[in-house]
Amino acid sequence: MRWKNGCPVWKFLLPIILLIALCPAAVAADDAPIWQETGIHLTDTFSLCFDATHPNVLLTLDGPLGQRSGTVAYNWATGEKSAVQSRTFEACSEQTGWLFARNPDGTAFQFGLDAPSGTTIAHFPTDLAADGSSLLYSLSPPDYGAYPAQTLVNPGHLWVSMDSGATWTEQGSQFGGRIRAIAVVERDARSVYALVEERVLDTETSVRLTLFSADAGAMWEQRSVQQIGLSGFTDWPSSGIAAVHGQSAPTTALTFSTRPGYPGSGVHSDVSLSTDGGRTFQLIGLRGLGLGVDLVATTAGILRLNLRGVPGASDTPYLYSVTSDGGATWQPLALPYTPEPDADSVVRIEVSPTSPSLVFLTSRRPHDIYVARDGGLTWQKLAEYRGNVHISPYAPLTMIGFTDGALSSLDLSGLTG
Repeated sequence: MRWKNGCPVWKFLLPIILLIALCPAAVAADDAPIWQETGIHLTDTFSLCFDATHPNVLLTLDGPLGQRSGTVAYNWATGEKSAVQSRTFEACSEQTGWLFARNPDGTAFQFGLDAPSGTTIAHFPTDLAADGSSLLYSLSPPDYGAYPAQTLVNPGHLWVSMDSGATWTEQGSQFGGRIRAIAVVERDARSVYALVEERVLDTETSVRLTLFSADAGAMWEQRSVQQIGLSGFTDWPSSGIAAVHGQSAPTTALTFSTRPGYPGSGVHSDVSLSTDGGRTFQLIGLRGLGLGVDLVATTAGILRLNLRGVPGASDTPYLYSVTSDGGATWQPLALPYTPEPDADSVVRIEVSPTSPSLVFLTSRRPHDIYVARDGGLTWQKLAEYRGNVHISPYAPLTMIGFTDGALSSLDLSGLTG
């Protein structure tokens, strides 16, 4: 599971899919794995973290919502529960096993199964490496105060640690504390993009610069400049960048999203894709109430799933497509079922660090999990859907799911043989 600021990168309601790239293998219908009940019941099925250094273990928060009493670990193979720390974690590194919590003074508390007593580190990590390295980024964005203020109230800071938080170096200070967001490439955490915001004095314009660094922020290269008009806005427009998900995603693939600066439930964010390292962007969809777009990279290319808001086809309920030429063309693909536009479902994307050719698709309607062995092109039913499904980020692969808090496991090791 990917985390940012202690939470999953994003969730939104769709009747569609969980795309997870794993290792290629043949899966026959009569050899499909079967859910195993673990006897474990969780009060929190959302604040979850695997630990690649401790297979079969799931970390979560103890106690009911609003009465959290610490961090605990469950071994789904043995059913054992063990207390880890009286502090609750807000971010975790599934590759290294480190857990992090914010301290009131701006520092962070770092602990884990192998170091339960924990230690204080200088900064809370907002972006963690997914490539197995010890690289951490800590970004505090700039504060301009209330709209239409154009001067910084508090400049932001970007701190980088190469050793899991033991030491930190500030990077990007040449941008005057105006780094609004960063995006760390999954396959190489030293490759990072930054979004720098410049608010032009005495004009209704906001300028945003996309920058790239191949060495964890030591040196930066400007890739593009965007000017955003502010006429008619009542607040600053919000923008963000994200690396395309998947270990097979090229380091040049990222998305840019921007939301206008005025209120209302009907306001949406425009989402654009760049496959040339942030030099140019192509509108690929919208996010908002009843709208969604998601991307994942597999061996077939970059898969795209739209819920309405399809550029050039706004009346289309769903569009599932793939590009293998960097977004120049998109080829429509078939889903194994016809999604219901009003179905209530949570979409997440996870990719294993091994091979991105095997993709899982889940839906609440129908209540099934499907598998594709060719990067998401063709599908076969695999198992019954269980709520809030997660995949372990290590071999042997295991899928976990929940029914009213009861934890079940699905052994996927046969998919890799």
